[in-house]
Amino acid sequence: MIDVSLRLLLEQEAPRVPFTSVSYYTALAEVLFSKKDRGGDAIALFRILRSMGYGVRIIDADTQLNQLDIDAFGSAETPELRSFWDEELAGCSSDLDLLELAIKVRLSGEDSAKWLDEVITRDLLSGSAFEEARAVSIRGFLDVEPAARWLTEPTKDDDSWYRSVLRIAQRRVKSERDAHHWFRKFCELTDLDAAWAAFRLFLTIADRRCWLWCHEELAVLAEDDPRCRFFRSNRDEIRKACKENEEKLAKSFVGCEIADQMSPWRG
Repeated sequence: MIDVSLRLLLEQEAPRVPFTSVSYYTALAEVLFSKKDRGGDAIALFRILRSMGYGVRIIDADTQLNQLDIDAFGSAETPELRSFWDEELAGCSSDLDLLELAIKVRLSGEDSAKWLDEVITRDLLSGSAFEEARAVSIRGFLDVEPAARWLTEPTKDDDSWYRSVLRIAQRRVKSERDAHHWFRKFCELTDLDAAWAAFRLFLTIADRRCWLWCHEELAVLAEDDPRCRFFRSNRDEIRKACKENEEKLAKSFVGCEIADQMSPWRG
């Protein structure tokens, strides 16, 4: 029955989901994304819902990302999904967009992570200054191996575009590691005053990448631990801090300041 209703919708020349059925088809898209052999149908339905402005938007409370967007990056790779991932990357026009794409990939699983790794490798060898800079910028938002060689590449006294973008990406990796360090200290320190101080330091540098690991760190604590209660009562404070710390990302892209909604690197 579900397949019949889905086929009838997808085979329409100009498919539209009736308003009264949007929640049903949104839930169906989530289910289809979870099925390894239904990625093509999932993305087709997803595109229809997106063209309508979703109608029903299910937002992840912490990352503030649309759940269907997250699901689209978490599904098993198909040609249709790979094309969609490529489109999403091509549509990024700020460092904030790159951050959100990286979070979706990091939340979602192996296939999209493998795709992004392949894209980064390809772009670094492309000979295109823009594609190289974008690849380096994305790296700055990923979970990078501590021994990755590019993290220690020298950037001092070199103001070339590539080195400037590399320097920023290196700082962004360090920023996440520092945020993770202070959150881990918050969870480890039994002196509550010291734990609170660590939490305040965490807030000064955290962005939404913190939601990728903070719950894992908290798992070592008992449910009634005062630090758990403190975390739960301050989730809005974390979201607020992340938003403030990310504001500058909306105003830059691959090492360039965005001015008057123009893309300075594309002429």
